[in-house]
Amino acid sequence: MRIELPFNETVFFRRNRFYFDITWAAFLKSNRQRLIWVALAAFFGGLLIYDGNSLGWLVLGVGIQILINFSNGLNQHKHAKKLYESKLEKYVEEYSGGKSDSYCELQEDYFLIVYPQFESKIKWSYFEGYRIIEDTLFLDMDIANGHSFLVSRSEIEEYEWLALREKLGSELDDLLPSSE
Repeated sequence: MRIELPFNETVFFRRNRFYFDITWAAFLKSNRQRLIWVALAAFFGGLLIYDGNSLGWLVLGVGIQILINFSNGLNQHKHAKKLYESKLEKYVEEYSGGKSDSYCELQEDYFLIVYPQFESKIKWSYFEGYRIIEDTLFLDMDIANGHSFLVSRSEIEEYEWLALREKLGSELDDLLPSSE
């Protein structure tokens, strides 16, 4: 089965920003939890200092260190997002100037992905599974942590979307449990 993937800049940006947000969600959640520790350290450090205990200064120092780590985490996220956005801009230029259309083929033994700049043939056994989040299909590969092939429902025709889900279900459900 062959599915044409016409390039749409709006869908491309929305899909890839969504992927970035999902990839970084766990990090941002753990980084926000640092603020709880900062508040606790400030509260207990203040209480200890008020009580005349010098240990309060140590607790406040730990709280400040945690606050610095929180700030560094936010800066790391902003820097990664900036780099990712610049890569997306570069890819838009490449895909817009591409001479051939993108498509994917679902064969008996492999999954073929063809973009203007590269082609990849992946055996079904190299996939961890698939998931659908907000009308975006994530075909997760176990080759690299967090590496997925993405297809948005708005990119393809409805009958192709349904056929793709059916084919993935038949190919991957035999190998792995899916998470939908």
